[in-house]
Amino acid sequence: MSMNDRLVALRKFGKTRISSFNDGSWYAQVDVHVTTLGASLEIKSDYDCKTPEQALTQLEDRVRLATSLDTNGKIEKKE
Repeated sequence: MSMNDRLVALRKFGKTRISSFNDGSWYAQVDVHVTTLGASLEIKSDYDCKTPEQALTQLEDRVRLATSLDTNGKIEKKE
């Protein structure tokens, strides 16, 4: 899947962006849609990713983990 397709797929979770810094490092972030008043959720890659691909892959991994947690913070078993 292309980076464009992957970014578009992440949009179902919220506002998605990928950025670079002056030192050449990259990071990616999703501001997740939350319906609870006064609540917000950000899922981010590390700020020191060497490539945009690395930042995006790390973000996708973290989104998958965050969306598999139950309300007690434990990973739900998918059957």
